Amino acid sequence: VTCAMGVGYDTCKGDLCFISKEVPEFSEARGCMTNNETLFKGLFETGYFNFLKREYIICDKGNCNENWEKAKTFV
Repeated sequence: VTCAMGVGYDTCKGDLCFISKEVPEFSEARGCMTNNETLFKGLFETGYFNFLKREYIICDKGNCNENWEKAKTFV
């Protein structure tokens, strides 16, 4: 799937897209990841996660990580 990456209109291709932001500050990161099922089945799954002051959304539709509001609709 094609995912938004960095800032602007850059894209990458992978199995899943992600977007994350630091809480309470708003430093956003986005990109793609590949889920190697042969090494660890189900290592990455879609959904919302919160870890060490960062919020994450992992989604699996094209450009679902374009912005935070759009990504939330895929959770």
